[in-house]
Amino acid sequence: MKRKVYVKTKEYHNEIKSIFTNLENPLSLLSEDTDFLIFLDNNFITYEPTEFQSIYEMVLYDFGFEILIFLEPYLEDDFIKENTIKNMLLKCKNKVLYFDDFIVEVILANDLILKNKIVYFIESRVDKELIESILGFIDSNLNSSKAASTLFMHRNTLNYRLDRFKEKTQIDVRTFKGANAIYMLYKY
Repeated sequence: MKRKVYVKTKEYHNEIKSIFTNLENPLSLLSEDTDFLIFLDNNFITYEPTEFQSIYEMVLYDFGFEILIFLEPYLEDDFIKENTIKNMLLKCKNKVLYFDDFIVEVILANDLILKNKIVYFIESRVDKELIESILGFIDSNLNSSKAASTLFMHRNTLNYRLDRFKEKTQIDVRTFKGANAIYMLYKY
């Protein structure tokens, strides 16, 4: 699976490019504009995924300035081209944001425009039945057996749907962060 990695930096542009393109699992530079360096992580599901929090801390302590790292599911076009999304990213307290973190930030900021964009993103990749299965799983306290019984389906069918949701959206609802993000997105 692929994902895009956006890095917001004000200084040391070339040094930051070098850091991300010379990792153990190097990222490819897709583009750069005045706001973000955009990298492509071609195969981020590995046994030892890149630890972006460590990279953030290294840049903070070695260069003495903060960067913002945003990891989004792979899209053909840039999700954050719009200024509303860029502005929201800059308001976030965390400086390393995964897509599920961003969803929670949008909900807490009560930004209905961005919330609708995220809902559209998810619903353009998965059908309503799959979303209902995911919400049923979350309502069952992430218990597959209980959720399958409540949803009147075989447990393997539910597990297949959970895997398919993760594949299509890159949000793992089997984790607290992923489940919390989807719960907040659809319930608030």
